[in-house]
Amino acid sequence: MVYLYYRSIAKPTFDLNPFCVDPSGALGLVFIACFAATRRRTYLIYAVNPFRDVVLSAMQWIDPSLALRDERAELIRDTISALLQLACGLVALLYVVPQPMGRGTRWRRLVPFLEAEGRSQKVLTRILVITAMIGPIVMFVVGHEMGYLNITDNYMALKIAMVIPLGMSEEISWREVVLQDTNNAIAALVWGTDHLVGGEGMSNPYLYGLVAVIYGFLLGILSPYRFPRYFSHASVEFVMMNSLI
Repeated sequence: MVYLYYRSIAKPTFDLNPFCVDPSGALGLVFIACFAATRRRTYLIYAVNPFRDVVLSAMQWIDPSLALRDERAELIRDTISALLQLACGLVALLYVVPQPMGRGTRWRRLVPFLEAEGRSQKVLTRILVITAMIGPIVMFVVGHEMGYLNITDNYMALKIAMVIPLGMSEEISWREVVLQDTNNAIAALVWGTDHLVGGEGMSNPYLYGLVAVIYGFLLGILSPYRFPRYFSHASVEFVMMNSLI
């Protein structure tokens, strides 16, 4: 709840304003303290954004061109932000021992395919893998033909350079680190609610939150299959960046 409150009052990430350190960032210290007390890696993921704000603010002070309110500077800032999140996710994944909570509970009986094994799980997984690989390609083609996805943008190379580490960092942080601390339903619910209170991506935040919960849950089922998840998530981020920046 504290993390979702922080996300609801934190400044937007994907706009033309430079990063800054504000009072809400002090909650990052709460997340670090929670990690120190419990050793749950999820709290390190919660602390990534406050840490990112401090690092980017320092970089903007050293190099004022990073703080410019234009599209190029924003994409560079967001790329650095994505790389920082990716680095933090990898550190948590590789060097911190998971402390699982929530597995083997009644959640697995309430939600189909949550932790089940067997033929139905394999069939669903194969369908999702195919969809994760083909879906973004269809999305690009349709988006380009309908005119809401411009692949000849002046900053196309910067956008691609940004969405690759961003998609990977989201998947490593939430579908690998957080998922090892809890189960798929809880992880997807928190991730989706994060998008609802953050409010960046769709004009209707409630629809955005619902879509994010469903998408996160389906990707959680694909947690053993890294490339389809990374490709799908980076592709979705690419489409979102074209509408936000």
